[in-house]
Amino acid sequence: MRYFRVPREIVFGYGSLNHLAKMDMKRVAVICGGSATARLAGDKVLPLLIESGKKVELMTGVLPEPPIRQVVDFKERLLEFRPDWILGFGGGSPIDLAKSAWLFYEHPELDVFDKVREWGEGPIKSMPPLRLKARFTAIETTSGSGTGVSRGSVIFDESSKRKYPVRSYEMVPDTAIYDPELCLSLPPDVTANTGMDALTHAVEAYVSINDNEPAKCLALRAIRYVFQYLPAVCSQPDHKEAREKMHEANMMAGIAFSNTSLGINHALAHALGAGYGIPHGLCNAVLLPYAIEFNLPDAEAGYAEIARTIGLKERTAKKQANALSKEVFRLSLLLGIPGLKNALANNLDHFEKHLDIVARNAFSDPNIAANPRQVKSPAQIERIYRKALEPTG
Repeated sequence: MRYFRVPREIVFGYGSLNHLAKMDMKRVAVICGGSATARLAGDKVLPLLIESGKKVELMTGVLPEPPIRQVVDFKERLLEFRPDWILGFGGGSPIDLAKSAWLFYEHPELDVFDKVREWGEGPIKSMPPLRLKARFTAIETTSGSGTGVSRGSVIFDESSKRKYPVRSYEMVPDTAIYDPELCLSLPPDVTANTGMDALTHAVEAYVSINDNEPAKCLALRAIRYVFQYLPAVCSQPDHKEAREKMHEANMMAGIAFSNTSLGINHALAHALGAGYGIPHGLCNAVLLPYAIEFNLPDAEAGYAEIARTIGLKERTAKKQANALSKEVFRLSLLLGIPGLKNALANNLDHFEKHLDIVARNAFSDPNIAANPRQVKSPAQIERIYRKALEPTG
């Protein structure tokens, strides 16, 4: 038996933010990141809520890699305000934090540190029910994380330098709003990193061992959109059609991976980002060609279908699959994505000296379970990192 779970309501396209005014909300907690996102929320979101008669509390300050201690902090802020709706606003980090804070607002008796670590290890675990106090809406302001339509919430453990992907279909938002107007001011580097994050979601969803045809159809469409529109939106940030199509790609990739799971690329990226503070989308981008190469023996047919979808013309499935990693690498170069060495910068020596620890952390990431090629040891992961340090193109 298979399932396909999405938010109850997805509103998308230019002007879709106005849907907030129509929603049946009384007390809305708006959770977002730093000053830039807070200003955007203040300019675009709060007026719609306040003018339609809703009581609003803006809760700012979510860190780029939200730590467990912030889940505690925002839980307490929610308990004080007592919202009937929680609105996660921004990129992946604020929405992920808002999801986890929502969970512990509903169940404040639970120990946040213990439960994040427990639920973030191994297979998806049963969680207590949500929506006893509040419902959840997500508004993504970047085109990459897909968290607005997904079951996941990635939280950083500062003590162990690990990211914990807390996952439950209970955490799929009730309403997701994808208004590309909010992305028009994104700088090219953020656009590129988040766009490559969406591509990684879609590629990993498509070759996941979890068979889910509707999700994989969405993944293929998202992949085609990224290759078609991401270069345009990076070179022309105000390209309205490209922005809209990338936001749709983000949404479709998010639905896809939420219903199929991810793979080794995200395990590698979580360990790298947690250890060295590199943005998640950039981690995925620099590692994707090498994750594809690793999986080729067991995912040739899937990668060949992706290659055909983006127009690669090699004669055989084997050649098509082999060409895909090179095409991803070419796209990264076109977008100005640095290689792993440059992404690490001053942390390169530390990374090389402690590569065994990074590899072990990646090996313990639960995303490994759905990877098409079985990962048998941290040594295999270490070899992927080493290959990424010496890119050949």
